[in-house]
Amino acid sequence: MEAIGKFEKIDPELLKNLPSGEISIQHGELKTSNQKGKKVFWEQGDDLFLSIFRHGKTTIFHNESNFQKSINIKPTFKSICLDWGESIGFALFWFSIISTWFLASFVVPSKSMIPNLEVGDKLFGLKFSYYFSDPEIGSMVIFEPPSSVQRADGELWVKRIIAGPGDIVVVEKGSVYVNGEVLEEPYTLGNKTSAYSGKYNEGFYDGPKMKETKREWRIPEEGEKDSGWFVLGDNRENSFDSRSFGLVPNANIRGKPWLIWAPSKRRGVVPNLQND
Repeated sequence: MEAIGKFEKIDPELLKNLPSGEISIQHGELKTSNQKGKKVFWEQGDDLFLSIFRHGKTTIFHNESNFQKSINIKPTFKSICLDWGESIGFALFWFSIISTWFLASFVVPSKSMIPNLEVGDKLFGLKFSYYFSDPEIGSMVIFEPPSSVQRADGELWVKRIIAGPGDIVVVEKGSVYVNGEVLEEPYTLGNKTSAYSGKYNEGFYDGPKMKETKREWRIPEEGEKDSGWFVLGDNRENSFDSRSFGLVPNANIRGKPWLIWAPSKRRGVVPNLQND
């Protein structure tokens, strides 16, 4: 039989051993001389018709016994289109769920996270990482830039969280201190940190005098006005970050980088994702 969606007569040879009584169909619809539906009462020897759009295999069940019969259904162009349409629709449905609640697709826009992330790296980020907990200090984070920063709608950035609500950040003589303790930052490959950030993505360097300048930021406690997260790029001399635009509000956090999926030579888990 073919999956044409119209009633076709089932070969009597297939029904030869099927007892009379109420029968039902796994896929499709049955019809006798006076009944039509998923279940019909059928007398042995009578004609039985089947309508089905789906190709593959369907099964007739005898409802008063364990007797059943499988019928092979040949594909038609319509049934193939239906099958592909359902598969694509199902895939799109789950993609929308995953992209909305679980995964963020992201392209690294600048040199600010070199050597760990390069311009053009395509990432998957985990959105759900911070649904029920705060970001970890020392970890990378994907975020929407603060409203004070001029940027394209929907643009996302990635930096590293250095400090959070209630912390005191000091940059002095090329080092970063949080609450009086100097940070060990292996992800910067030993690069010094200027008190002022260079121009975004233009290779501008502040110069040696800027490294001697001391600056301090006191982050309001969680729940207080203007509280947020202090973020820096790993490529300190080529990063536009909290040294320039201030804190990133909690509401702007979009997730954690997870996996580089392109280009192929860079494919793998994001290196130095956390300061472990």
